[in-house]
Amino acid sequence: MDYDKLLAKCIADSHKIAMLICLYEKGQMKKSDVYKCIPPNNRRAQKLDELQENGLIVMEVRRFEANTTYVCLTELGKEVAKILVNLELKLQERRTTASSSEDDREAEIEEEVNRRLAEKLREMEMREDYISPSGAVPTADKKKN
Repeated sequence: MDYDKLLAKCIADSHKIAMLICLYEKGQMKKSDVYKCIPPNNRRAQKLDELQENGLIVMEVRRFEANTTYVCLTELGKEVAKILVNLELKLQERRTTASSSEDDREAEIEEEVNRRLAEKLREMEMREDYISPSGAVPTADKKKN
């Protein structure tokens, strides 16, 4: 199996990835239900054909069920889909970790900004020409404390 070809033709397509993951999670499905796993697209049938050509899925037409086509993953398709699902989980985990790290960093920055503001306000209150927001001019006694 030429994995570079498989990667380039099948796995590099987000709709095909969604179809593989959907089949992995739900098992055998009607072709029309597989189509519902992705946004409307006039190339859905072609994408399924390409997945079949590359040995990732099998499509079975059942003539006595109103020509209904069923789609399921091959063993290779299951392996690839499992890798994709695990990759998706890792990416979600990273996003969550990054998000909490960003939240922690934002809290640190906010804390530092508040500390610096408080420090500047104390410095301003110690100046001789300081006038408080209420308009009161502090006395010499208050400035020493």
